[in-house]
Amino acid sequence: MDDGAALRKQESFIYGGAVTLETETYLSDKVVLLFRLRERVLWGSAARHFHTQYGLGIKLVL
Repeated sequence: MDDGAALRKQESFIYGGAVTLETETYLSDKVVLLFRLRERVLWGSAARHFHTQYGLGIKLVL
């Protein structure tokens, strides 16, 4: 896989899920602050079980 993970057996199955929290806050009429937090849980591979992703951004409403 792209992140270096490998299947333990030839017939392995990767399974899991994700929980996402997203929020947007208006700083003004045309500027929005964005925040995203995602936690993924995966089993069946040599990679770690928990993967955390986060993001912060600004959206301009024109």
